[in-house]
Parts: sequence; C-alpha cells; structure tokens
Amino acid sequence: MPYSVARYDQSASFWARTARPRILGATASEMTQEDRQKVGANQGIRIVACARDSPAWAANILAGDFILAVNAQPIDSAQGFVERLLQLAGQTVTLSVMRGAERRDVVVALNPNPMRAPQP
Repeated sequence: MPYSVARYDQSASFWARTARPRILGATASEMTQEDRQKVGANQGIRIVACARDSPAWAANILAGDFILAVNAQPIDSAQGFVERLLQLAGQTVTLSVMRGAERRDVVVALNPNPMRAPQP
C-alpha cells in the first residue's frame, strides 16, 4: 500500500525592544562539533545575535563570535554562561572572544539584572 508523508519544519523568531535592558544583549547557543574543531576547544559558546545599543554591541561583539571565558573562567555551556552573567550583572567583566583565528580579551560593562528590584 503506497502512501505519502508531507513534513514541514518551520520556525519563526520575533524581536522587539524591551523596556528593560538585557545584561549583555547577546543571544548565545551551544557550540557544534564543527565549531569546537574550528576554535580548538571544547568549552565556550557561539554568539547568535547581538542587540543594538547593548553592552555587547558597544564591545563590538558580533554574531558568529565565540566566547570562551568570562574573567578567565572557561564557559562550559550556554546555560552556564547565562548563570555567570546573572551573578556578574552590573559589573565590568573581561570576555575571551575568538573571531576567526584571532583571540582577544574584551572588557564589557554589563547592565544590572533587569529582573531584580532596585535596592533602596
């Protein structure tokens, strides 16, 4: 009995400016095996998008960059990166960024955590 299956995988992403500034203003994802080989490291994350007028934008971080460490501490996952940013919100940090074959340290002044109420 012949049959046919039609399958469509689709996704959409909608971006809107929020009233509260994000801590770094960049979206991160896990590195693929190809990324690990390109970078030559198992630890780190890939930047997928960067918001205009954010700390990441001011530090000249681009989509496609790899962030390997925060304050010289290696990043083990995208979730670990987010947790570290939450801990360091409002502070100035040093990110180890790899773009192409060039690795450099970038100093970034993070925004305060937008979800935390201001202290009196």
